[in-house]
Amino acid sequence: MKSIKKLIFAVIFTATIHHANAQINSALIQVGGLTCSMCSFSTEKAIRTLPFIKDVKANLEKAEYELTFKPEVEINLDQIAEKVTGAGFSVIKLVVSTQFDNLTITENEHVTLGKNNYHFMNVSDKVLDGTIKIQYLDRNFLSPKEFKKLSAKSTFACFQTGKKESCCKDSKGSNSRIFHVTLI
Repeated sequence: MKSIKKLIFAVIFTATIHHANAQINSALIQVGGLTCSMCSFSTEKAIRTLPFIKDVKANLEKAEYELTFKPEVEINLDQIAEKVTGAGFSVIKLVVSTQFDNLTITENEHVTLGKNNYHFMNVSDKVLDGTIKIQYLDRNFLSPKEFKKLSAKSTFACFQTGKKESCCKDSKGSNSRIFHVTLI
């Protein structure tokens, strides 16, 4: 009987750890190509159609949008980039405020948080705890110039494709989406 209780506790404890590592709170997205308030409005309107968006606050002077998300709804950052490009513009910067719970990160290591895979770049070994801002470095979240600059410094094939490649230690699930991020 005691061993069954211990097993149940271990299963519950393990499940809690895997689901409590990180939670996205909000995002700041900078958009390239906006020239007027109508451009800004059409982009904002497109973003608002996503089912996980709670609110969007636009700043036309900085060409930025502050996004807040609905709680308990799965967030898909690639869909945000698709909505922006669908409106005729491009994402040139994406910074996400994320709540971490004692997550250990290491340079160029992969971490799975929920359903997403992350590759931390240009970071020192540390434990992330509390609200931390991370910048997404993938092609659809940077200006072409900035992506090219980072590409010249990276030897990882996964950085070019945004998918798990042979360079990934855990290349199981090859062709799975992997987000490349750094700390702000």
